[in-house]
Amino acid sequence: MNDSLSFWKGKINSNEKKLRSSLKFGKLYIVATPIGNRADISNRSLEILSMVDFIAAEDTRKTRRLISSFGIKQRIISFHDHNEKSVVKKLINKIKDGKSIALVSDAGTPCINDPGYTLVKFARDENIDVLPIPGASAIISALSVSGMPIDSFCYEGYLPAKSEKRKSKLMELIAENRTIIFLVSVHKLKDSVEDLILIFGNNRECFIAREMTKIHEQYVKCDLQELSLKIKNQEIPVKGEFILIIRGLKKKNSSSDLLLAKKIIPELIHTNSNSEIINLISKTTTLKRNEIYKIILEMKN
Repeated sequence: MNDSLSFWKGKINSNEKKLRSSLKFGKLYIVATPIGNRADISNRSLEILSMVDFIAAEDTRKTRRLISSFGIKQRIISFHDHNEKSVVKKLINKIKDGKSIALVSDAGTPCINDPGYTLVKFARDENIDVLPIPGASAIISALSVSGMPIDSFCYEGYLPAKSEKRKSKLMELIAENRTIIFLVSVHKLKDSVEDLILIFGNNRECFIAREMTKIHEQYVKCDLQELSLKIKNQEIPVKGEFILIIRGLKKKNSSSDLLLAKKIIPELIHTNSNSEIINLISKTTTLKRNEIYKIILEMKN
């Protein structure tokens, strides 16, 4: 990092006049930062971060360490989930006054499961230019090395923390034929995988990325049952940050739908009415409503 530091100190000093004249002040820049390895930051990100008036950061200490390693010393404003609403107007007013602001998150591209949506929305409402400074994205990075179909995919963020709500959410996705991407909290990894097995079945293909671009990065492709075993056996340590990718549902099969319904209905009986279960199962399988009702009666008896 010493070579990078020397390089950027020299580059910023030599190009300062040129950059300041070309940089469009009074703008909001959405700047991607590395997801683990600092060397992944782009030249353009460093240029923008070195020349804006303020940097709005989710974690000021982490951002300070990052920019300091490249010899950048800009003012940093704390901007996170707990103060987002109160800080947005102050940032918008600064931009209206002709100041330029770069928004960064803890890692990766801002506004994706990070603070920033409200700021961007307000900026757009005020006809302020919002410009992306592209770079790392954990979601796309994981997808690119997963070996899963990527012509069509959906991103679902974090699953609900409570098991019942998590199961309900997974039920909504049971018939999804696109590749599905989740962020998974380290504290909910085991429980989330067990619920995925319950709803999607043992054999659903999956891919997990852990600690991407960091020293202990790990990538595993298998089915959900094998994933559960690897976690239990500590082949996949329950440490760090996880992205879990699930293959979408393949062509429906009436016999597999019947097995799936018989597996899921006992879980739903305790929290849902018959009509709610029938509606849910009929939307996600090829089974008819009267067939589902018969299964419910069998399960209750």
